[in-house]
Amino acid sequence: MSLFSAFLHLAVIALITAAALHDWKTFRLPHVFTISAAALAIPGFTFLNGPDAVPDALLGSAVGFFGLKAVQILSRYRHGHECLGSGDCILMLSLGAMTGLESLPLMLAVSVAGAAVVIIAKKPERVAFGPFLVLGALVSFLHQ
Repeated sequence: MSLFSAFLHLAVIALITAAALHDWKTFRLPHVFTISAAALAIPGFTFLNGPDAVPDALLGSAVGFFGLKAVQILSRYRHGHECLGSGDCILMLSLGAMTGLESLPLMLAVSVAGAAVVIIAKKPERVAFGPFLVLGALVSFLHQ
């Protein structure tokens, strides 16, 4: 692993972990973490993995972002309020670039399963989804 690769991985993981911890406590994903992680991850992981990986990283970012954005819009229409915040959607920009399109199903399955366990076990009024997105991304990233 090159020095650039190690720095990129550590920087993105530090940003998404900070975002997840903040979301867990406050139910907010600050743009300073999510946009910074996306600004590093999208060009960084596409550059790091070579020209053949560019479509996968960009598609992972786009499909992840717009997929969660669709859930956000549909939940607002169906329930009268958003079940996901914009921070979750922006976080997906960096997570999708980090894991790529192929790993999005695993990442989302782990995320939803983790959130479901908390909902079933604790029956909270609200659940921060960001930490589960980060958990899913880390599991799928390590699975690659």
